Amino acid sequence: MVPFPPIPPGQDQLIFSIVGTVSAGAQPGKSIVLEPWDGPNGLGVQPPYYIRNEIAHKDEARYVNFHPQLQGGRLFIVGDVTFFSRGDANSDGAIDIGDPVSLLNHLYLGGQKPACPDAADADDNGELDLTDAVVILGHLFLGEAAIASPYPQPGRDSTSDSLAPCRPVETN
Repeated sequence: MVPFPPIPPGQDQLIFSIVGTVSAGAQPGKSIVLEPWDGPNGLGVQPPYYIRNEIAHKDEARYVNFHPQLQGGRLFIVGDVTFFSRGDANSDGAIDIGDPVSLLNHLYLGGQKPACPDAADADDNGELDLTDAVVILGHLFLGEAAIASPYPQPGRDSTSDSLAPCRPVETN
């Protein structure tokens, strides 16, 4: 049995995923201790409950023999972890003229609220206002690089503010 190589510190990498529901009352900053268990004496699940590791590729299952190294950890409850590109006010995946137009439509004509207010907050001052549209326009037409991080690559918001969390974009 060959152990899996360790993940270098400081590098984000998907290790595993857990599907579950976090309680509506869960408070950001709290954590849950995770202690993986491989059955009695580390022998896995014994008869009559035989379990095999399975990998699916192109809808075909392949059974594999490996015994993962078990490492405990913590699951932290966090606030909004949405990935977005600042400046993408209309959440279409691109920063273009549609973004300041969408934001100005919302601010001055009662148009639809941005699905991701933090993305529309181009200067990251915690408010949606005319300055955000000006920052995006300056970037597009004057070559100014004034759009705050995360930009140009999507990322998480590293600053706290009172803007509403991002919501899924409605598609027809």
